[in-house]
Amino acid sequence: MWACLGYAGNLLGQHLSTQLAANRLAATLAFIAGIMWWLACTVLMVHSLEPGLPGVNRSDDPDLKASQTRVEVLSSGLGPFVAVFSLWGLVEDQYRKLFEANLSTFGLRAELYSVNLSDWGFFLALAGGAWLAQALLRRSGRPAVRLLQVLAEGVFVFASFAALFAVVRLLLGWLTGRAGWQWLLVARAAALDWLPDAVRNWFEQALGLVPAVVATALLPLLWVSLTGVVFGWRQFGARRLGEGTRAEPLLTRLGERRIGPVTRLGLLATADLREKYLPVAHALRLVAGAGVTGVCSLIALSALLTLGLAWVEQAIVALIGPRTLAETLAYQPTFGLVVAILGTLPVALYATAFDRGLAARSVTA
Repeated sequence: MWACLGYAGNLLGQHLSTQLAANRLAATLAFIAGIMWWLACTVLMVHSLEPGLPGVNRSDDPDLKASQTRVEVLSSGLGPFVAVFSLWGLVEDQYRKLFEANLSTFGLRAELYSVNLSDWGFFLALAGGAWLAQALLRRSGRPAVRLLQVLAEGVFVFASFAALFAVVRLLLGWLTGRAGWQWLLVARAAALDWLPDAVRNWFEQALGLVPAVVATALLPLLWVSLTGVVFGWRQFGARRLGEGTRAEPLLTRLGERRIGPVTRLGLLATADLREKYLPVAHALRLVAGAGVTGVCSLIALSALLTLGLAWVEQAIVALIGPRTLAETLAYQPTFGLVVAILGTLPVALYATAFDRGLAARSVTA
């Protein structure tokens, strides 16, 4: 249910953005609102699995918050979801889907399209406005106002990443056009020419596999960490994160010092980082509590499930066969809904992995 609601809201936001293309601010806000709705439904989808997880439901676990309301879950979980998804290509993926919506509405008239991700100044200003709105709404405890504050936080995170990626693309475009970059490419080609053909081919293939290997290993671990944030894991302060490391004595001494006005201001400015984003880092340590076997099993099962779902998607596309552009744009929403429903299977895997990590922690404790 949550997957379907999230997909429908995201799709509605994309098409509403195209209808508001004449007003850039309204079109961008509609686009981002659809994304926030989808991510909020994803957070609540993870939260809906809680009754079936025995480890999470243990009442004697001091590090899990007692049954949270959905507003509390969104307040603590939406920001990290937006951040991790943005790092994982959310901005580009959503913009590609918006491009399809614009293409179905305006055809090849690109000058009418609703959102331009290359306008880093616009997204930076939008991020600043969202941060200010979030700060003004923070003091209210009313559920409706808290939901607006959560939405403002999500807009701030997404717009910040959009501006950052736009600036990075500009810098990369400038860098790759310099003579020094071309010299580096020539030097790399010359160095590879010294290697035997078999070694050179192996080296190039290995470099090509590195991003896929990192993604295969890191994505399930990040997902398990996000489920930990949703389920209320709270033992994640900076001092707890440094336990057992060389940074522990330093963090202990800093915690014993008297807090001055500058430190107090720094703590206020980094409150969201410490309270909402450090949980993701700490939950990674929880995953490790399941041992090497547990971590490797999670990565292997996630890779197999991802591969299986990709095969199913390819089989559906092959079954539909080649179509015209208009027909392809027509069936894409239904195809996307099927993919969204199938995407609930990995979420169940990650929630189960978090639950097993809690069980392993209780045994070792």
